[in-house]
Amino acid sequence: LPTLASLRACRLLVCRIVDPEVSFPPSAVTTDVDPEAVVPFLAATRQAAYGMEVVAARASGKRREQAIGWLGELRALALAQEEAAAGDAPSAPSAYALPLTADDADSAHRLAQYVLGALPGAYGAALAGLVPEDGEPDRRTLAAGSDWLARAAVLSDDSGTPPGAFPGLR
Repeated sequence: LPTLASLRACRLLVCRIVDPEVSFPPSAVTTDVDPEAVVPFLAATRQAAYGMEVVAARASGKRREQAIGWLGELRALALAQEEAAAGDAPSAPSAYALPLTADDADSAHRLAQYVLGALPGAYGAALAGLVPEDGEPDRRTLAAGSDWLARAAVLSDDSGTPPGAFPGLR
């Protein structure tokens, strides 16, 4: 099933290549999902949003505007995931360790590419965790995770970091 989610992300990427103005379809599902299963998605999104806050603070001009736009999208994803996780959503840490420094505009842009490039992989790992060894996976949570993966793949691509042939799969 993670492969199907990756193919959905590929489909959206191809649509964006053909027409960069294509918008995201409405979110597939954010209610009646397994709240506990949403937590890994939320953790990855919060970490990416924190990194993007640093990028927005360090960048300038057009790159700053891009970072603010990406930050808005990450915050919207985090809000949807917080609502889906309901009471299982842990409180957000006040800070995260960053994998790169962002001392100037160029290093801030590299951080943006790293943060957005890592998000599809984190979502892919969370999707893989939704598939039980025995039994049937929660389809609504898989649908929501698939939607989030597609959005993460587009953000990664927008940053200049192509998400690979099958976003979210290693």
